Amino acid sequence: MNKLDSKSREYSIAVHYMYYNFCRIHQSLRVTPAMEAGVADHVWLLEEVISLLK
Repeated sequence: MNKLDSKSREYSIAVHYMYYNFCRIHQSLRVTPAMEAGVADHVWLLEEVISLLK
C-alpha cells in the first residue's frame, strides 16, 4: 500500500464518521448523535462535511 492509498483511506473513514454522526438521523434517537450529544444544532448536509476537507 502506498501513501496515496493510505491518505485516501483516512479521508474516506473520516467522511464516513462525520456522515454517521452529523448527517444521518438515527431511528432510535430521532436526531443525529452529534445533536443528541449537544455538539451540533442542526442536521448537517453532506456538502458541509465535504467543505471541511478543503
